[in-house]
Amino acid sequence: MYEDLKAKNFLEPLIYDASRTWSYYTWYWCDQIMQYEAFTGTTREEHRYKIGEQDWNFWYTNFLSRWAVNADAMQQAAHQEGLTILEAVAMTLKAYYMANLTDMFGDIPCSEAFMGREVVLKPRYDTQQEDYRQLFELLETANRMYASGESFPSSLTGQDGMFGGDLTGWRKFNNSFYLRCLMRVSGRSVMNAAAKMTEILADPIQYPIFESNADNAAVHYGTTAPYLSYFSETTEQNFNSERRMTKQFVQMTVLSDDDNPEQEFLDPRLPIWAHPDGNRPWKGVISGGDRLDADFQESTRNASKLRYSVFCRNNMPYTLMDYAEVQFIFAEAALKGYIPGGKTAAKGYYQAAIAASIERWNAQAPYAELTEDQEITEEKIERFLSHSAVVFDTGLSDTELSKRIGEQKFLALFWNGMEAWHEFRRTGYPQLEIASGAVYNDCILPTRFAYVQNSIGSNPENAQAAIDRLNGNNDMKQPVWWSKQAIDSNYYHD
Repeated sequence: MYEDLKAKNFLEPLIYDASRTWSYYTWYWCDQIMQYEAFTGTTREEHRYKIGEQDWNFWYTNFLSRWAVNADAMQQAAHQEGLTILEAVAMTLKAYYMANLTDMFGDIPCSEAFMGREVVLKPRYDTQQEDYRQLFELLETANRMYASGESFPSSLTGQDGMFGGDLTGWRKFNNSFYLRCLMRVSGRSVMNAAAKMTEILADPIQYPIFESNADNAAVHYGTTAPYLSYFSETTEQNFNSERRMTKQFVQMTVLSDDDNPEQEFLDPRLPIWAHPDGNRPWKGVISGGDRLDADFQESTRNASKLRYSVFCRNNMPYTLMDYAEVQFIFAEAALKGYIPGGKTAAKGYYQAAIAASIERWNAQAPYAELTEDQEITEEKIERFLSHSAVVFDTGLSDTELSKRIGEQKFLALFWNGMEAWHEFRRTGYPQLEIASGAVYNDCILPTRFAYVQNSIGSNPENAQAAIDRLNGNNDMKQPVWWSKQAIDSNYYHD
């Protein structure tokens, strides 16, 4: 069946092409939905939730019919060629793409998704519980394969834009991503996520995970085509002309100094991420504001912008997952009792997570045109960790500490796919204000993307079964199975 396909031919596209498009998605959709920035013109209204069939089709087609199916083809080809390591890499990538797909849409074809070659032309839509069980099996199997003793093909190390053929790197990514998936469904006791997290934490030999920023799953671009970042040919006018930081983002990153409340205290990452308009103060636009409303129009004047020199250079790396996220996962898990240690352990993980995120972004500081007082130092990181709005005080309530973990994780997830949106739906953090102009979804922050008509039309019976589980409503208002909204409301009655 795969006689004419070679596993090696899939590797570069699955890393470079997918990550380039993923970075575009980050800027185009996640930044808008999650109020990192907002488009202030009239042609794009994603921050007002004007998202429809064309957009859903774009996501669904790329993740399932392009990347996941190619990862599956790479897996099958590698298996036939006896290339155990490439088969494991393909499984890790397939799990990554399929997890994002189900997180965006809800129930999706998984068990029968890639059986068209076996004449299963109308796959069933597995429930998210089933989807995640299959993802766990993929990641477990891949983890064992990485330990098989086989080496990464030396002829392909130059095509591996994330780890350069380092199997330890791939294995750590696989298991760190496993932790992300476990945390995603941790609100559902039937998934036994807490027990598996504890097992992974307790056995670093069997389950190696990210131990520092050196392990991060980041795609490293070059300075020549086709190995260039997505925004390498984007002009500053196109990148920033009508896009501005939001009021929400500014309020979370421009704090009052504890010692002198009349002075600003900046999140150390902020001057790397963005800059004020000229010499004006930091200012954010009202996300979801009515473009004809005077308050929205006023908020757009002289609002701050993302830093073009950082995000739009040829070799700006794109991070799929980092060490900071692993530490945030453990912080939440310890606080909730999923893993040992309680609040004391949670504090250590939380502080390590924030420090790691700041240090990761500090690697981009040379491109950010910082002033001397904006440069990141260890002292500045310590001051940030002890700030009254950030500090992990074990005397605070679990609710307040959960809020702090959620808010700081939200900031650390900036420029990371749709992960901030996924986490917001899982935790409810940060608490976002939805403005009156977000009318395209009745001022409800999208809870999922809707199934595309092409898939419904070609597979009506199975698609309808999935829609029936959404009470017959294929829209952006129904909660996905693992979300806080679904669990709190017992939406799925299980």
